Amino acid sequence: MTIRSALGPGSGGEEVCEADVRLARLTKVLRWRDIMMTHGRGPRRSFVASMMAVLAMAALSTTVFAQGNPNPGVIPPEAKVLGKTYGEWGDIWWNWAVQFPPEMSPLLDMTGEFGTLGQEGQVWFLAGVGGGGSAERTLTIPAGKYLFFPLVNMFQAAEGTEEEERAAVNTFIDRVSFLEASLDGVPLRDLFRYRAESPEGGFVLTLLTDSNLFGAPAGDYEPAVSAGYYLLLAPLSVGEHELHFRAVVGDPDEPDFEVDVIYHLTVAPQNK
Repeated sequence: MTIRSALGPGSGGEEVCEADVRLARLTKVLRWRDIMMTHGRGPRRSFVASMMAVLAMAALSTTVFAQGNPNPGVIPPEAKVLGKTYGEWGDIWWNWAVQFPPEMSPLLDMTGEFGTLGQEGQVWFLAGVGGGGSAERTLTIPAGKYLFFPLVNMFQAAEGTEEEERAAVNTFIDRVSFLEASLDGVPLRDLFRYRAESPEGGFVLTLLTDSNLFGAPAGDYEPAVSAGYYLLLAPLSVGEHELHFRAVVGDPDEPDFEVDVIYHLTVAPQNK
């Protein structure tokens, strides 16, 4: 698949592959955030990676998990699933999101083609648009899976102390000004309740191979700290669902970052 784009050299009439457009989107946000990477030679590599990914999803089901929960079907932010908090799942999400090369990254996927990569266990992850903008994705999910995703989040890894990183990521998240999400036209409410961050001690960001989103050497990078607004959804009913979200960082009239995404989800029965 090719598209016509003004990206790249020349008059803008060339055909540019979709993967290049995805990479250009990511480069834009990396430059905006002045994200740097340095590769050290000691046992503790100096990898500086500060990145945000903006996502949003929503879901409703007939299950009510807590009395007074404004969003039945969304796990309350103080609850745990499979023994893990929202903040812990946020750290696990980052280790999933950064593993893939740009041409296969779920963060840069405009159609949902790569949405099943790396998915395993009872919790599946959803992704937004690296660099901001819009995407319309189609994805099939096995029945019985929880769905976890950030509405907006950020991490830092191997950039100072845990305390310094925690302060930096929370300063960014403090600037989120607008969140909305809906399922099949039904809006979710009170989304600013769902803020979480890495538990005390942070986490280890692990790049399994050199072929990853950042092009950084494989290895462990620590300390790492993440923070954001997240949703953890109970398994959706079998069938078709349409999910839509929009999120803004900074002044809503002149946003620093904005994303608008539609997901067409098919929840399929699992084979017995």
